[in-house]
Formats: sequence, C-alpha cells, structure tokens
Amino acid sequence: MEGGSKLNIYVTHLFELVILMPIKARLTLILILLSTLLVAKAYATEIPSYNIADNQQLQEQFELAYIQAPRKEMLPADIAKLKPKYSIRSSRFYIPSVDADHWFIVRVENNSDSYIERMLRIDEGYFSEASLFFLRNDQWNTELNGLQIPLEDRKVKSLHPSFLIELAPFETKVIYLKLNSHYYNLTAGIHIEPMAQFYKKEQANLLIYAAYLGAALTILIYNLFLYLSIKEKLYLYYFYQGISFFVFVFLYSNFDLYLGTSETIHYMATTSIALAMAFLIIFAREMLDTRSNMPKVDILLLLCSSLFFLIALLILLDVRNHRFLLMLVMPTSVLLLAVGVKALTQKVVLSKFYLIGSSWHLIGLFTITAVNTGFISYSPFMRHAYLAGSLIELTLFSFALAYKIKVLQETKLSKQQQQVHSEHENSQHLRQLIDNQAIALSRANQHLDRLSAKDNVTFLNSRQHFDQHLSTLWQEGDSICLLFCDINHFTNYNQSYGYPAGDQCLIQVADVIESVVTDLIPFSEARLCSRFAGGKFAVILPQLSIDKASFIANEISDRLVELALPDYSGSAHISLCFGYAQMTPFADKTPQDLVKQADIDLLRNKVTQSNVAEKKNSSAPYHVGSTSISHG
Repeated sequence: MEGGSKLNIYVTHLFELVILMPIKARLTLILILLSTLLVAKAYATEIPSYNIADNQQLQEQFELAYIQAPRKEMLPADIAKLKPKYSIRSSRFYIPSVDADHWFIVRVENNSDSYIERMLRIDEGYFSEASLFFLRNDQWNTELNGLQIPLEDRKVKSLHPSFLIELAPFETKVIYLKLNSHYYNLTAGIHIEPMAQFYKKEQANLLIYAAYLGAALTILIYNLFLYLSIKEKLYLYYFYQGISFFVFVFLYSNFDLYLGTSETIHYMATTSIALAMAFLIIFAREMLDTRSNMPKVDILLLLCSSLFFLIALLILLDVRNHRFLLMLVMPTSVLLLAVGVKALTQKVVLSKFYLIGSSWHLIGLFTITAVNTGFISYSPFMRHAYLAGSLIELTLFSFALAYKIKVLQETKLSKQQQQVHSEHENSQHLRQLIDNQAIALSRANQHLDRLSAKDNVTFLNSRQHFDQHLSTLWQEGDSICLLFCDINHFTNYNQSYGYPAGDQCLIQVADVIESVVTDLIPFSEARLCSRFAGGKFAVILPQLSIDKASFIANEISDRLVELALPDYSGSAHISLCFGYAQMTPFADKTPQDLVKQADIDLLRNKVTQSNVAEKKNSSAPYHVGSTSISHG
C-alpha cells in the first residue's frame, strides 16, 4: 500500500509537468511512465526465488506467491496463467475460508554443483488436500498428500504433509502447493529445510506427543480405578474431561493416522475438545460445589456446559461448525478462572488446587486457540504449550481428588470415632441397664423360685419342691420315711362351707402339721412338710422309722383336736387319715415307688376307717395300719 501511494504521487507530479511541456515532450514522458508502470507491476508479481543451497535464505518465515483459486477444479497449469493476480504472503499463513483452494508458489534453485535434497514440510495436519506440483520436461509432476491420502500411501511417511524436493546441480524448479481444509481460521506454516533438521523436528514432535499421551493415559487409568473402587462421581467427571482432551490431543497430533483413521474421524478432534470443555465445567461445578456456594454462577455454568454439548453435536453434523467452538472457548476460559478466584475468596476447600490446575490448562487451551486464529504469533513452544498445561492440570486435579478423599476419610474417621465413643457410652449405659435388669431378674427369679417352692394357699412347700427334695435325698442313699396326712371328707367340706373356708381349713391344718414336725425334729434340715394335693399333705422324714412317723402322726391328731375345727356336717371335728412308707434307695427303686407305697397305705387306712363306726363326739381320729419296706 505504501509503495502504491508513492507511485500515485509520482504519477500526479509527472502529469502536472506533462501539461506544461510541449506535445512531443508530453508523448515521450507518457511512454516512459507507462513503461515504468508495466515494469513495476511485473516486478510485484514475480515469484519469490530462493537458492536452497544456501540454508540462510530459508529461515522460519519466508515469502511465497499466493492465490486463492476461484474454483477447486483448477489445475497447476491454470494457476500458472494467473500469475498477474498473485500476491505475496509469508510462509506462516492464515486461511480464513474453506470454500476455495489455496495455492502457494515458490521458485527454488540449486546454484551449486552438488545434488541437493530438501524437505518441504507443513506444520499443520488438518489439510484435506496438500498436493505438490512442479513442471519438468513440459510435464506436470504431482505428489498427493493430506488427510485424503492414507499414511502408508504417502511418499514421505510423516504425520504432517511433507514432500521431498530434489534438485540437480544448477537446477531450478517452480513448486506449486495446493491446500484446502474443512476448518475455518486455520493457521499453518511452510518449511523448507535440510533432511537432518527435518528428521530432528519430526522426532522431537513425536517424542513430545508420545510423552504427553503416555503420561496422561497413566494418570487417567489410575483415577478410573480409583473411581471404580470408591464410586466418587467427581472422579468420573475428571476422567470424562481428561479422556475427552486426551482424544483431542491424539487426533490433533495426527497419531490416529497410524491407525488408518478416516478423514471424517480425524476432523472430530474439535468434537472431543467441545466435550472436554463441557465435562471440565461439570467437574468445576462439582469440585467447587457451586450449587451451594454460588447458586447464580452455577446456573450460568450449567448453561455453558449444555452449550458445549450442543456444539459437539453440531460439529458431528458438520465439522465447519467448529467456528462456534472457537468463539466460546476463550470467554468460557475466562469465566472458569473467575469462578476459581471467587471460590478462593470464599475459602472453598479445593479452590486452590482448582485455580492452579485450571489456570494452566485453560491458558494452554487459550494459547493454542490464539495461535490457530493468528491472535498470537506462532512458535513451536506456543504451539505445544497446551500439552504442558493439560498435564499439569491433570496432575493437580488428581492431587486435589486425592486430597478430597483424604479429607473425606478423615471426616469419616472422625465421625466413626465419635460414633464409637457414643456407642461405647451407650454400651456402658446399656450394660449398666442390663446388669440392673439382671439383678432385678435374679431377684425376681429367686422370688419366683421361692414362690414356686411354696404352696400359694398354705405356704408349705409345693408339690414341685417336694419332688425335687425327695429326688435329692434319694440320690444320697439314706433311708427315707414318708408320711401322708389327708383331711377326711375335704371335698364335702368345700361343698358345705365354700372354697374360701376350705382354704382357711387347709391353712390351719398345715400350721398344725408344720409346728408338730418342727417341734419333734428341730435340727433336721432334710425334713420337709409340703402340700401334696387337695387336702393331702406329705412329710418327708429322713432316717426315721415307721414308729417315729406314727408318733408324729398321733401328735398332729392331738393338736388338731385342740383346734376343734368342725367337719363338713358340723356335728364332728376335722380329722386326718395317715399313710406311711419307709424305703432305702436301691438301684431298681425310684422315689415314685416310695410315694406309691405311702399312697397305697393311705388308701387302705381310709377303707379301714370307713368300715369302723365312729364314736360320737370323739376328738381323736381312728388310726390304723402302716407300711414299711426296706431294702439293703
């Protein structure tokens, strides 16, 4: 533009001079002016030429002729005819359109007497077509490259479009390079460099990406196993975000070409970066708990994540929709950093980890976006800065998750300790209650035992206690005498006076029996008075004879006469009938045998007694018979 302005001024001054000059002089100057303009125009469209034998001429950036073809069907011969329309561009170029072919033309010369090989390399892999043409012996030589050509079919097996340039001594070639891409706003660079330098850069590029992919995959797999172990959803969001970005790097680095992926799949890199941004936002929401700490911001983040999911879908439908992604990445990056700063001011637990990690990641993402859009000047460091940022982010987020798990474990341990302490206190209280209940139960059982051992009417020993005591004495093997005392006509007594009166009668008779036995056998702990059944009483007399038992029975009868209890008819007094049995325990005998013998004796005496006429007004019962059985 500056050269054109000077030329216009120069032409204006000449025009003024021409007006003042004679006609012949005017014609002469006009011819000179036209010749000058034609020469200047021819010079402006001259194809840049470089001596590739001199490595100093081809630095990182150099100039090339450029033309944007009006249609994709044009051949290099057609482009050669458009030379007057060429413009000059830097080898670091920016392509704003996807609807045309972009042609770059450069002349390379070998001014030496040696055979020279150089490599023409394009440092961006997202060209659907990258084809090289040159004219030799009036024939166009073509070498196809780009995503439409599988890696194994390329002449130079490089992940980026690369072409071998061979020049014989003093040979000159005009190289036509045709490029087109489905991406808007694509920035790339063309390099012509010695073979050793080319392979060195290729190896460095492969090493950088392989190191990143290996380290990132290791971290992601480790955290995936942690998620499967503890089922913490924050780990899942972290894994989704990390694996999405991993896929982006894998595609962006062109490593997928080793797998023979198609051009369509390769262009899905921007889909994965859209998903990575969406999951990063979800991860940030969960990590910083924006629902509780920043409710309004949380709604905005939710909207942004939904928008990135939508963009991912749009890119799947048409890869050219990635321009929406480029428009949103930078503002969203700033928003996420601002959220991290706000969380830090609110002293959210993991805000420091988040802010540092996301800063590196988002700055790296911002850098590569800015480089691709031409906002930042290209350099190998700037182009790969996002890898370092992503790796630092993955590592710091992994540490953050580990720290959170540690906090959760400490909190859980503290709660468990509190629970254990509370349970210990409750256990002690419960144990005290149990001990108190046990004591009360023991006392109640003792009371029940005492109650069960006593008859509930006469308070003599019960039938159950009688059986237990007799069995115990039987096992000792000493002689046992059993005395049965049965109230005569007790059933009739109950019918005549009622059961309450019958109970009172039982109580008075029981008192007489117990007092007589206690008086006559005061120091024997083995003796036992019990109510056997109904109006029948049983007295166990260990190591006593039938005669002694008969003596006790007579004493009982005498004292009962003194009570003068009326019988059921009211015309006589209550009387008893007795039965005796004595037995020494033996192997073929049981306590029930002793009871049976005493009961038989009682029944026999009742029969005998009923056959004898009772004397009127007699206070002494008629007493007959006894049974004594001795073994051993």
